[in-house]
Amino acid sequence: MVVTGRLVDASNATLFGNLITDEEFKVIYKPIAGERPLWDFP
Repeated sequence: MVVTGRLVDASNATLFGNLITDEEFKVIYKPIAGERPLWDFP
C-alpha cells in the first residue's frame, strides 16, 4: 500500500492510498493504533 493522504476531518486516524497488485485499487486504511473513543458513543 502506498499512502497518498490523510482524512483530517475524520474522528480517528484515517489514511487513503493505492494498493498495487496485478491491478491498482484505491483504498482507505484505518489503523487500530489511531482509534480514539467517540464523544457521542458510549
